[in-house]
Amino acid sequence: MLLFNQPIFLDRGRYVQEIATLEDALDYLEEWPENKRDLAYETVASACLKAYAGVFPQDAAEAAFRKFARRNGILTSGDLLPLLSRRSHGHNVGGR
Repeated sequence: MLLFNQPIFLDRGRYVQEIATLEDALDYLEEWPENKRDLAYETVASACLKAYAGVFPQDAAEAAFRKFARRNGILTSGDLLPLLSRRSHGHNVGGR
């Protein structure tokens, strides 16, 4: 498992999702709606796939995913986590 330096927290409406690994990021990107897959999506997906294969720096893929999340208005702060019950990496946090 290829852990990110800092987990990335995504606003999923009713819950916050923690993206803590490249695998989490790739799973999330796989679920991204096809009609919203633009150049930014293709860039971050490529960066994550290449990092997973070991031919691209993981830090750069992490930064690209964070930028993608910010650009799409889904990046949120982990400041909410003390208020929520936390599950394992990559799972929904506080969601029902």
